[in-house]
Amino acid sequence: MPKRIPEIRIKKAIRLHKRGFSIHAASKQAGVSYSCLYGHLKKLGIQTSHRMGALLAYREGKISRVDFAPFIIPSEQWKLAYLAGLIDGEGSVCLREFEKRFIPEVKIVNTDLKMIKWIFENFGGTVNYKDRSRPSHWKRAYRWSIGSIEGCHAVLKATLPFLITKKDKAKVLFKRCEQQIKEYAKIDAIIATRGEEQEVSISK
Repeated sequence: MPKRIPEIRIKKAIRLHKRGFSIHAASKQAGVSYSCLYGHLKKLGIQTSHRMGALLAYREGKISRVDFAPFIIPSEQWKLAYLAGLIDGEGSVCLREFEKRFIPEVKIVNTDLKMIKWIFENFGGTVNYKDRSRPSHWKRAYRWSIGSIEGCHAVLKATLPFLITKKDKAKVLFKRCEQQIKEYAKIDAIIATRGEEQEVSISK
């Protein structure tokens, strides 16, 4: 008989996905399988898509989309400064709303595939190409982004000291992310307490 996954883990994974985490990242952090979370999201009618073959395509140099690489904050200061320079010059810091969800985003768009690969390898995140209709002499544009609240908060915290032109917008988004993280922490604590109470009552 397959082991039953605690409902509290599934709910946590769904909450993480709603915050902007990919299915892969949310399921890993909550301690459930990818297929389990995918199935529950489908039942709830939440739009999802399978992208497990994307990393292989990326490694082969055929970037289509990579959305399940966890964000990374390297310790080297020069890497943080370099990313801040790219955000100032080629990127944007923005806040979107989707299906009543608050979605922050830090992104960089450029035609230099080597640059985008370097950012992805050092910071994780999402990579995709803009496969839109364009004049034949235009180069393909590649896009790197961090779209989760926790990811944006971490990236902005690390790059804020080095940002110049995008510094004011980054500060506003950073504070918004920080507020949201604190609210989620309160909710998680309440749910965890209720879960422990239920386990105790069951064991009795």
